[in-house]
Amino acid sequence: MHLSNLANHFRRTPYIVLLLLFLVAGGGFLFYHFSRPAAHPQAMLQDLEQISSASYDTVFFSMYPIGHYKKEDFVNYRGWNPIFSSYQPQTLTELSAYLDAAFSRGNVTQAICLGLDPYQIWLSNGGKTKRWNQDLQKKLLNYIKDTPSLQYNIFLPCPSIDYWLSLNETELEYAFAAYKGLIAHLSVYDNVSIFFLGAEEWLIENPGNYDGYFDFNDSVAHKIFLFTFCDQNAKITPYDMETCFSKLEELITRKRQDASPLPDLSDWEITFWGDISFDAPLDSLSLPGAVTNLSGASTYSYVISSAKASDPSDYDISFPGLIDGFCTGSLSPAPYSPDMGSMQSMGSMRSMGTDASLCFVISYGITDYFAGTPIDNKGDPLDTQTFAGALRTGIGRLKETYPNAVILLVTPAFCYPYHDQPGETGGTLSDYVDAIVEIAREENLPCLNLAVGLEPEEDTNASYYFEEWHLKESGYFLLAQKIIALLEERTLNQPF
Repeated sequence: MHLSNLANHFRRTPYIVLLLLFLVAGGGFLFYHFSRPAAHPQAMLQDLEQISSASYDTVFFSMYPIGHYKKEDFVNYRGWNPIFSSYQPQTLTELSAYLDAAFSRGNVTQAICLGLDPYQIWLSNGGKTKRWNQDLQKKLLNYIKDTPSLQYNIFLPCPSIDYWLSLNETELEYAFAAYKGLIAHLSVYDNVSIFFLGAEEWLIENPGNYDGYFDFNDSVAHKIFLFTFCDQNAKITPYDMETCFSKLEELITRKRQDASPLPDLSDWEITFWGDISFDAPLDSLSLPGAVTNLSGASTYSYVISSAKASDPSDYDISFPGLIDGFCTGSLSPAPYSPDMGSMQSMGSMRSMGTDASLCFVISYGITDYFAGTPIDNKGDPLDTQTFAGALRTGIGRLKETYPNAVILLVTPAFCYPYHDQPGETGGTLSDYVDAIVEIAREENLPCLNLAVGLEPEEDTNASYYFEEWHLKESGYFLLAQKIIALLEERTLNQPF
């Protein structure tokens, strides 16, 4: 279709949408999707003009926002030169216009990436199965069949839990059916891969991951890209979709049954201290980010990947050295903020003038184990050249300076095969775990023992950890919930 004719066609679109709304609004199907702000057709025409003139070998066209995906990721990780749609096609007719424009150029030699919204496609066909099937065949599947040498990567939307909660039971039933139906239709083609992470609790229940119902922030979009193209963790097939959507349905049901608001820990300031086991980019998926987004607490990270609790060669980055810097105000933290704004100073963190709502979350052991740090000196419990002595010294300084603060110890996870394998000094990783648990008992401190699992009935290594000791996003999310629950008990003046 010539661009001038296309313009005339899409100038009539608002009237078509109004007619559809008038005809089927009583059915309750159009709850959210048609309530999106309507984009001017000119935005689509600008996209098509760019597609007709730009240089690219890959396209990414989407029915929902993809503005936080970065071209650099496609270039650096896949070697592709992509062009993105800025307008969000609301029907397969609109999407097919994008595909026609791209194929007419002959530029697409690497991949077709499509963000398809199954429920939106269903709604745009009036909720009629026959029309839906015909639309899929003519406006999508024919392209896939006609270009068998091209790889089609289908990104299904992974909206936040708030979106799913906004749908009534009938809408939810139709939405699930649309997702499953589209997966079934597309999976028969060898040149199609389908990706969906929308049943992951760590993703959809963390409000900080989203800018709206559908739009991820930058760090989450990057992570989804890696899961899609590097780890293949996001792929979904007809063989596992029932399990996936049953999981999603359980999450929705649980949230509906427990309609209580998120905990309010906005008065709390939480600092994180540790080694490689807590090391992660400081974003919404990190432990500080998850705690902030689920509770409103202010969070700060003093995690140093290579640091040891005891480090005679560099006292300043040992745990006692860092605590000395913290207590004297000479150490600046890395704060998490939802917009990742400017760094905050220690002065702003301690402006409350009280330590009643201050929490220290401390997790060491992995790096000390691999470095062969002696575990303890029975003749000198405060020997900072030992693992336990360094922890006791730093904790003692914290308790002296902030007597009302909460100090929470977190052990390393169960790390096969290191847990029971002697290190350089003969101690196993489990010995370092036992030392932390014993110090918590001595000092009457709460302790989360990850060596017995975040969830004992789960396979913790597979579910929550990379490389045995690195927490996955799911691990950070669950640990954040446990930390929040513990501090809620403190807020309610209940014993730990």
